[in-house]
Amino acid sequence: MEKISVIALLVTSIAVIVSIVALILQLRRSKFALSVELLQKLDERFNCPDFYKKRKAAIESIKSKTFSDIHEILDFFETIGLLLKRGAVDKEMVWSTFYWWI
Repeated sequence: MEKISVIALLVTSIAVIVSIVALILQLRRSKFALSVELLQKLDERFNCPDFYKKRKAAIESIKSKTFSDIHEILDFFETIGLLLKRGAVDKEMVWSTFYWWI
């Protein structure tokens, strides 16, 4: 009877460990998927026609050395930096998406 209890305890322990590992893997996949979705939304915002006009105005204000229209663009990249620092997005994915502008 005692061997059965030890075997049952061992099987239960293994099942718990497997469940914990599966949970950790699922959390990682979920975090990655959310990171990709967030990055896609940021990319859509950056490339939308309205934001393109703001980027163009920022370039013109830099060329004219007035720097009057750059705040929203800088805020956008500051937000990306914060998300990167907090681990919400992956460094390589941010670089791959925005390397030219950064």
